[in-house]
This record gives sequence, structure tokens and C-alpha cells, in this order.
Amino acid sequence: MKTFKTADMQRQGKVILDTAKTEGPIRIVRGKDIFVLTYEPQEDGDQEVQQVSQSVSPGILEEMLQVQKNILEELRRGQGHQVVTEDTCLPEDEDEPEEPEKPQRVVIPSQVPQQSLEPREPTDAEMAYAMDYYGLRLDPSTRQPELVQKGIESAGGTLKKMMRQGHDEALRVGQLPEDDAERYLFLLAVQLDKYEKALAKCRTGEPEWIPGAPR
Repeated sequence: MKTFKTADMQRQGKVILDTAKTEGPIRIVRGKDIFVLTYEPQEDGDQEVQQVSQSVSPGILEEMLQVQKNILEELRRGQGHQVVTEDTCLPEDEDEPEEPEKPQRVVIPSQVPQQSLEPREPTDAEMAYAMDYYGLRLDPSTRQPELVQKGIESAGGTLKKMMRQGHDEALRVGQLPEDDAERYLFLLAVQLDKYEKALAKCRTGEPEWIPGAPR
């Protein structure tokens, strides 16, 4: 059974997951603690994992979501209790600065235009903008999503809000060192969740799906 350290999770996340998938259970060592990571085949109906795109393209969202699911699964198996998920994250954009309220304009109901939204796929430029907005980028060598300093700071702010709200997993992760691999994976999952929600809103045709959205 191959053995990895928690520090390897950040640098060799894909290698670790591929090893568990092709060679069976592996061990992850953190100090005196040993965790066993195993691979479970997807159930019928689950979306098939696609190859990572070589550039920002419509298919990169599905790949990044799969990476997020892998991260969450690692944390679940390693700790055995609640972890951050799409449902436990703060509401979309809650950690972003609030814009000052604008005076409401009085209009006659009959003059309010009916807005018809047309579903569509995000463009490459929009996906690239969303990645930059949430502090994400693709590692040049592995093509896996990772955090830049902007994303670490944004996710760190979300983590603090979750801690103030008494979120169990956030309280535990908040006690970990800044350079801890598990803390990094938690922050990455938080930013990927924001990215996913933004693009989901974009797909509805909503023009203001993200602050400063490209036109």
C-alpha cells in the first residue's frame, strides 16, 4: 500500500487520486495519524469524468467540479464528519464587498419592461474572467485548478464568516496552520463552489451573473 503525506495532497492531488483508482487503497500520513483513501466507482447516472481541457473552454467547468468533488471526498474519508459543500458554503457573493444602496426609482407598473432571459453557455472570455475574479488558475503542468493569492484571501474571508456562524468544519480548519494542505484544499473547495454558482447563474442568461461581467 503506497503512502503519501498530507503535504503531498496539494502538490500531487491528481497523482494521489489516480493511484487510489488504479492501484487500490493508499495511506495518507499526518503526524501520528494514518488515513486510508480508497476509490469507489461512480454509480450509474453519474456524469462521466472528462479529460482536462488544454485551455479555458466550456468543458473546464465540469472538470473543475469533479476536482471539487474529489477534494470533498478526500476530506470526508479523512475526517469522518461534516465538510464544506455547496450547501454549507455561504450564499453566493456574500463575502464580496456590498455596494452602496441606490435610491429606488418610482415607476408606473405598466412601464416596467418584461425581461426575458435566454439560457446560454458561458464564453471562454466569461469563464476566464470568473476564474480570475475568484482567484483561480490552471496549473501549467497538471492543468488542475489551484488558488492564487487573491483566491486564498477571498476564501479566507469566507472561512472567517463561517467560523463566526459556528460551522463545525470551518472551526476545525480555522485552527490549522496557514500552510497546511488540508486547509488549502478547504479554501480551494470554497472558491470552486463560488465559481460553479456564478457560471450556473450565467447559464440562465442573467446579465449581472458576476460583478463586472464581460459584455
